[in-house]
Amino acid sequence: MSWFPMARGRLFILLYNVTEPVFLPIRRLVQRSPLGGPGSFIDFAPLFAFLFMFMLRDIIIFILLRL
Repeated sequence: MSWFPMARGRLFILLYNVTEPVFLPIRRLVQRSPLGGPGSFIDFAPLFAFLFMFMLRDIIIFILLRL
């Protein structure tokens, strides 16, 4: 929702409450990296969250197939 800062309403509040616990730690890590910082205009947290979920899914599938 950080890509749409003017959006407000019930749906916005619901999505914010669901996604912010995941995105906040990622944002803190990105701010310390060369991608983040005080001049950063793009929120990369959703991108990194999706990449992490896909990697985690592949690892779990690999482990389950090895059983």
